Amino acid sequence: MISARNIHKKYDSLEVLKGVSMTVEKGELVTIVGKSGAGKSTLLHILGTLDNADSGEVMINDTNIGKLNKNELADFRNRNIGFVFQFHHLLPEFTALENVLMPSLIAGNKKSEPRAKELLDYLGLQDRFEHKPGQLSGGEAQRIAVARALMNKPLVVFADEPTGNLDSQSSRDMHQLFLRLKKELGQTFVIVTHNIELAELSDRSLRMADGLML
Repeated sequence: MISARNIHKKYDSLEVLKGVSMTVEKGELVTIVGKSGAGKSTLLHILGTLDNADSGEVMINDTNIGKLNKNELADFRNRNIGFVFQFHHLLPEFTALENVLMPSLIAGNKKSEPRAKELLDYLGLQDRFEHKPGQLSGGEAQRIAVARALMNKPLVVFADEPTGNLDSQSSRDMHQLFLRLKKELGQTFVIVTHNIELAELSDRSLRMADGLML
């Protein structure tokens, strides 16, 4: 479903990616591991259309994302890709329900509240609809971020250190949540992580070093 071929990326004179290739199949949970500075997050951002490669090709579900213009890319991203980051990035002035609804509102779907509530219920947050981020624990806020990522039924969810800011128990709970979403919903995940436990639970763990896939 995802194919990246010979991806190169430089920032000024620093060569961050030196010809990275990888594939991800539909329904897989793939982790990318490696030391800080290996290029993991840069690769994830390029796969997720948040950054552009200098050269190479990224295909997502037969769409060459490098051939999309800015507006087409934004629309493709909103409809097909979900994101979970180390910090939940919830909008502090909005409730949990409103935060989850954001991707569908951006897509122009104004009748999506039932799905948002269903997702929150599925993630065990049925009593947090009206809570704002400041009223939530770290684990709860990150689960809301996961619900937001799932809102538009994305082809793939990209996650960058999703448990890096959580305590040990919340991290384990998040790992089990990813596995549950993969098993029950068939959700595809690509996750950058330093967490060895999560890497061991994944279908495949890819290792990067010095801008290369080992």
